[in-house]
Amino acid sequence: MTDNIAFQDVRSLKSMLRGGQITPSELVDTFAERIGQHNGLSKAFITTTIDAARAQAANVSRGDFDRSAFAGIPYASKDLFDVQGVLTTAGSKV
Repeated sequence: MTDNIAFQDVRSLKSMLRGGQITPSELVDTFAERIGQHNGLSKAFITTTIDAARAQAANVSRGDFDRSAFAGIPYASKDLFDVQGVLTTAGSKV
Protein backbone atom coordinates (compact mmCIF):
# COMPACT_ATOMS: atom_id res chain seq x y z
CA MET A 1 0.00 0.00 0.00
CA THR A 2 2.83 2.45 0.75
CA ASP A 3 3.94 2.48 -2.87
CA ASN A 4 0.42 3.45 -3.91
CA ILE A 5 0.22 6.18 -1.25
CA ALA A 6 3.30 7.92 -2.62
CA PHE A 7 1.64 8.43 -5.99
CA GLN A 8 -1.76 9.71 -4.84
CA ASP A 9 -2.89 13.29 -5.32
CA VAL A 10 -3.74 15.51 -2.34
CA ARG A 11 -7.50 15.03 -2.72
CA SER A 12 -7.13 11.27 -2.62
CA LEU A 13 -4.86 11.44 0.40
CA LYS A 14 -7.30 13.73 2.24
CA SER A 15 -10.13 11.33 1.44
CA MET A 16 -8.07 8.41 2.74
CA LEU A 17 -7.26 10.35 5.92
CA ARG A 18 -10.91 11.24 6.53
CA GLY A 19 -11.96 7.65 5.86
CA GLY A 20 -9.40 6.27 8.29
CA GLN A 21 -7.61 4.28 5.58
CA ILE A 22 -4.30 5.93 6.49
CA THR A 23 -2.97 8.16 9.25
CA PRO A 24 -0.80 11.27 9.00
CA SER A 25 2.00 9.29 10.67
CA GLU A 26 1.80 6.60 7.99
CA LEU A 27 2.06 9.29 5.31
CA VAL A 28 5.15 10.82 6.93
CA ASP A 29 6.76 7.39 7.30
CA THR A 30 5.99 6.53 3.67
CA PHE A 31 7.54 9.71 2.30
CA ALA A 32 10.48 9.59 4.74
CA GLU A 33 11.24 6.08 3.53
CA ARG A 34 11.11 7.18 -0.11
CA ILE A 35 13.39 10.14 0.60
CA GLY A 36 15.83 7.76 2.29
CA GLN A 37 15.73 5.38 -0.68
CA HIS A 38 16.09 7.94 -3.46
CA ASN A 39 17.77 11.07 -2.12
CA GLY A 40 21.28 9.64 -2.35
CA LEU A 41 20.99 9.62 -6.12
CA SER A 42 18.58 12.49 -6.75
CA LYS A 43 19.89 14.94 -4.11
CA ALA A 44 16.42 16.50 -4.21
CA PHE A 45 16.45 17.34 -0.50
CA ILE A 46 19.20 19.40 1.14
CA THR A 47 17.48 19.48 4.53
CA THR A 48 14.73 17.25 5.88
CA THR A 49 12.62 17.80 8.97
CA ILE A 50 11.33 14.28 9.45
CA ASP A 51 11.22 14.48 13.26
CA ALA A 52 9.20 17.70 13.12
CA ALA A 53 6.90 16.15 10.51
CA ARG A 54 6.33 13.14 12.76
CA ALA A 55 5.49 15.41 15.70
CA GLN A 56 3.07 17.44 13.58
CA ALA A 57 1.50 14.25 12.21
CA ALA A 58 0.88 12.99 15.74
CA ASN A 59 -0.70 16.33 16.63
CA VAL A 60 -2.98 16.33 13.56
CA SER A 61 -4.00 12.72 14.27
CA ARG A 62 -5.59 13.98 17.48
CA GLY A 63 -7.25 16.92 15.73
CA ASP A 64 -9.23 17.91 12.70
CA PHE A 65 -8.11 17.02 9.16
CA ASP A 66 -10.21 19.87 7.78
CA ARG A 67 -8.60 22.72 9.71
CA SER A 68 -6.44 23.45 6.64
CA ALA A 69 -6.13 22.13 3.10
CA PHE A 70 -2.89 20.31 3.90
CA ALA A 71 -3.61 19.17 7.47
CA GLY A 72 -2.11 15.69 7.74
CA ILE A 73 -0.40 15.85 4.33
CA PRO A 74 3.43 15.99 4.26
CA TYR A 75 4.85 18.42 1.72
CA ALA A 76 8.22 19.66 0.50
CA SER A 77 9.17 23.32 0.59
CA LYS A 78 11.69 24.75 -1.85
CA ASP A 79 14.92 25.83 -0.19
CA LEU A 80 14.30 29.45 -1.19
CA PHE A 81 11.73 30.16 1.48
CA ASP A 82 12.58 30.93 5.08
CA VAL A 83 11.05 28.47 7.51
CA GLN A 84 11.47 29.07 11.22
CA GLY A 85 14.05 26.68 12.67
CA VAL A 86 15.20 25.34 9.28
CA LEU A 87 18.43 26.32 7.53
CA THR A 88 17.78 28.17 4.26
CA THR A 89 20.61 27.82 1.73
CA ALA A 90 18.87 28.57 -1.58
CA GLY A 91 20.71 25.51 -2.87
CA SER A 92 24.12 27.13 -2.40
CA LYS A 93 27.10 25.29 -0.89
CA VAL A 94 28.64 28.61 0.18
